[in-house]
Amino acid sequence: MTTTPAIDPHAVRDQAVHAWLMHATTHRYDARLTTWTYTVNAAGEPVWSAELAGADVELALPRFASTTRLLLRADSDVLPGLSVELEGRVAVWWRQGGVWVELWHADPLPPAVTPLGGLWRRTVEVLPKPSPTLFPTQTKETNR
Repeated sequence: MTTTPAIDPHAVRDQAVHAWLMHATTHRYDARLTTWTYTVNAAGEPVWSAELAGADVELALPRFASTTRLLLRADSDVLPGLSVELEGRVAVWWRQGGVWVELWHADPLPPAVTPLGGLWRRTVEVLPKPSPTLFPTQTKETNR
């Protein structure tokens, strides 16, 4: 049996995207939402899920759970909460208007990508130091 949500599931997803973007921008996190998936759970309730990617997901997701407040429309709605119940993922779950939303990242996170061939390794130390020899002085030739 499918339960009819109190509000449009797409509106709930849009609110989740807005809440995440505000959170990530305010705290300057390098963590972004990837592709959304839509399913219906065993109780017939709509469920939106999006994986997070980026360098700061381990910091950003728990803070999102603890600081984000969303408008609750029904007595059965639930504020965002952190969950580690599913093996291999850390998630924040909430229910709004009869629609479940999950934002998650893999646990443990995949190893960070390293640059190839030192492309990102160039530092100030390998550049020449400013000195008078970098800017040779011009000598005037005089015709006397």
